[in-house]
Amino acid sequence: MIITHIQYTVRAEYAAENQQYVRQILEALRALDQTEIRSSIFVKEDGKTFLHFLFCEHEEAEQTFFQHESLQAWRAALVESSPEVKLPVPTRLSVVGSTTNLL
Repeated sequence: MIITHIQYTVRAEYAAENQQYVRQILEALRALDQTEIRSSIFVKEDGKTFLHFLFCEHEEAEQTFFQHESLQAWRAALVESSPEVKLPVPTRLSVVGSTTNLL
């Protein structure tokens, strides 16, 4: 399993638009109906720091996610929005333990 974490901070005035892009990404993933890709996206209390968690069963699933047009649209819009904190760099994580099956 491949787990990826992405964190970034947008300008306050862009936060609502970013949430729209996030919803589009999640809708697109649900439409793919692939059990080997799971994603959860959160926003911190400040309303502008976003945390993405991606769970992929294998490399092909990860490529499907990162090459999806909804993700590309989000990424382009994020760059154009001039985020407060530098553009996100995906970080791979390893599971130590979980109360449920992640995939």
